[in-house]
Amino acid sequence: MTVAPGETRRRADVVVIVGELPRIHHGLVGELAGTVPDLSTVNQRAFFVVGPNGMSVPPLNGGREATRLACGQASLAATLASLRAQYKGRRTSQPVSNFNDFAKALAAARFPVFLFSGHAAEGLALEMLQGLIADLNRNSRASGLHLPANENGWGSTLASAWMTGFPLRTGFARGFPEFDPWRCDVARMIAAGEADLHLRISAATAQPKEKKRRMALIALTKTQEPVAGAAVTIAIGEAGLDHDAVVYSSRTGSLRSTEAQAASQLPSAATIIRLIATHAFAEPLPC
Repeated sequence: MTVAPGETRRRADVVVIVGELPRIHHGLVGELAGTVPDLSTVNQRAFFVVGPNGMSVPPLNGGREATRLACGQASLAATLASLRAQYKGRRTSQPVSNFNDFAKALAAARFPVFLFSGHAAEGLALEMLQGLIADLNRNSRASGLHLPANENGWGSTLASAWMTGFPLRTGFARGFPEFDPWRCDVARMIAAGEADLHLRISAATAQPKEKKRRMALIALTKTQEPVAGAAVTIAIGEAGLDHDAVVYSSRTGSLRSTEAQAASQLPSAATIIRLIATHAFAEPLPC
């Protein structure tokens, strides 16, 4: 039920924008509005947007506007729940605006795609969206395209998934990976005083929040000055800028290699972590 960005550009004849999308993906929406899919029977994509009235919508080319699907000021999750219920022919406390236009477009569609991001959709909304897409696939075809708010963050999630079988917030305290998004929430652990050492890795320099008295901070960041409050600061380069890297690309929906735009002598974060591990552990890291 998922689709790649390239397949969306080529085939999507109905595009449904679910919630607010990160600004970095507005260009994709404009590109979709300015091109014609090869499966369309009318030589034009139909655009819908799911969300409360007043929610910002990426601009479409040619002055076009997406048809709003909303339940007044109801939340995104509530609107998706009503949309799913109406599609199944069930009664709702408040109907979704323009539902008949949406149903008509889906009936004629050959390749509808729902664009969404965890940036604005909480867990319940994403669950309702996946349920709606699953319902549509019982009789026809529909797909979802995830557009992450942060490409580096999503790339880290994918790396964690293929190495451990789980996304981030996975712990190894018992010698094997355990996914627990609450227990392994770094911010919660620091606030609760459960951690005595914080290793922060980020290309962007940011002043840490007030830390617990007994917790030491080691900062790996791109900086020329020590990070305030850090016991140790190690300067690192930015992936794709200071050194070659493999990064996630939302445009292709996959990882891609990129050359350094302004190569420098700053080491990569991976190099520093491997050096730390070499001195901290008797056995070398597997990869």
